[in-house]
Amino acid sequence: GETIPTVRNHIVLFILNQGVDPEAVGGKVKGDFVKGKGHGTLVALSARAAGYGGEIISISVCDAKGKMPHSKLLEGLKEIWLYRLTHPGTEIVVNMSVGSTYRDPLEEFVIGEIYRQGGVLISAAGNENTFRPSYPAGYDKVIAVASSKNGKKAEYSNYGKSVDISASGEVVKDIDFEKINSDELLAEIL
Repeated sequence: GETIPTVRNHIVLFILNQGVDPEAVGGKVKGDFVKGKGHGTLVALSARAAGYGGEIISISVCDAKGKMPHSKLLEGLKEIWLYRLTHPGTEIVVNMSVGSTYRDPLEEFVIGEIYRQGGVLISAAGNENTFRPSYPAGYDKVIAVASSKNGKKAEYSNYGKSVDISASGEVVKDIDFEKINSDELLAEIL
């Protein structure tokens, strides 16, 4: 079987979403910024709450309403691929809390190249309550994360063979992200 890449050097977390509010997240944050605590900021705050203190690079692939034009995801993935090629000592983790039903061979190829270069790619399995894969989570080289509630599948979460793992998505559902920092978020999650 395949082995999971081991971390040896500097780690950069890429967040492909709506952008990140650097003031809310703190630390070294580059890329596409937004004001306020939208979903990209939530992902970054969750990483900080879990103890990640390294660099975050935000790539906006969604519009203000959270809709993702397919071409934007591919552009973001190409940007990460180029970054990896030009920063050979850097380990990368890619979070993609986005998805669509469209399976794109070029997108899958770029994801495969990032993976072959040691990248770890993680994506939300989707929130349509279906067994059909959502992409990028449905690609083989991506870790697909479904949502659970009280140890069972959340009613909205996608499921099936493309899902690799589940985690509580309900814990953060009612948190007021406009008033919370990463330490408070960790306390809410725990």
